[in-house]
Amino acid sequence: MVGWVPPYKGTHMYMARVDPHLIFGREVCLDVFPSRLSDLTTIQHEYLRMLLGVHSRCVLSALFTETGVVPLSY
Repeated sequence: MVGWVPPYKGTHMYMARVDPHLIFGREVCLDVFPSRLSDLTTIQHEYLRMLLGVHSRCVLSALFTETGVVPLSY
């Protein structure tokens, strides 16, 4: 809980502190089931929504195009 963070700095914080944990927690294989990734993608989406200050009904593609973060499912 740090208050408002500019998206540029928040993206750097995400890549340094959050993304390594999410990547380590997922299975690195070709046959990943979507149900196994659902918790990790939920965390990623919530962080990016908080960073950009958008509603939970925001289109997901906007989160990734505005921040330059790659979705976990890819």
